[in-house]
Amino acid sequence: MKFNHAAMNLNCPCCAGKLLQHIDRHGLYWYCLDCRQAMPSVLLTQQRSQP
Repeated sequence: MKFNHAAMNLNCPCCAGKLLQHIDRHGLYWYCLDCRQAMPSVLLTQQRSQP
């Protein structure tokens, strides 16, 4: 598994807090420490594609 350093700068779409990448038996996901919520990867893909 490769580690994507560019993905380390993602912000939460709800509160703009930093997101942490996690892995479990279902796969990779992002977690916001401020919201204490897992974030759907589809929202984060849209955030990364914006200029």
